[in-house]
Order: sequence, then C-alpha cells, then structure tokens
Amino acid sequence: MSNKSYALEWFVIAQRNLETAQLLHQANHYTDVIAIDLHQALEKGLKAIYAFNGVVIPRTHSLPLLFDFASKSIDLSAIPIEKS
Repeated sequence: MSNKSYALEWFVIAQRNLETAQLLHQANHYTDVIAIDLHQALEKGLKAIYAFNGVVIPRTHSLPLLFDFASKSIDLSAIPIEKS
C-alpha cells in the first residue's frame, strides 16, 4: 500500500540535504561535506520511492541498489540531465 505522506517526508529531508550542498558549493567550502550531503539527498530521494510504493525501505546506503529499484518503478530516462 502506498504511503504518500511518508514518501513526502523523505523528499523534504532530501531537499534540505540538497539545499545544504548548494549553499556550501556557492560558498566554495567543505567539498567533502558537499559530497556527503549530495549522497544523502540522492539516498533519501530514492528511498522515498520505496515509501511511495509501499515497499519496506532497505537499511542500506548503496545508491546503485536503491537506484535499481527506482528505475524499475519510474521511467527515469525521461528526466533531462543538464551538463554545465
């Protein structure tokens, strides 16, 4: 059973991690922390897809594992990726 409110919680926290990484990048500070915040944003965003689909969220930090499930749940190929 889908749990949209739980998925939204994951996305809100992921957005905070992304905003933190953006602020640090703009200030040209702490590249190691930026990487951690980006990883956290991706991880939480991918885990939100589990919650949205009503699937138990695995206790892992493995982005490839989480991405594999997400790519089977939604069509990620339609998402444009901008290169700067």
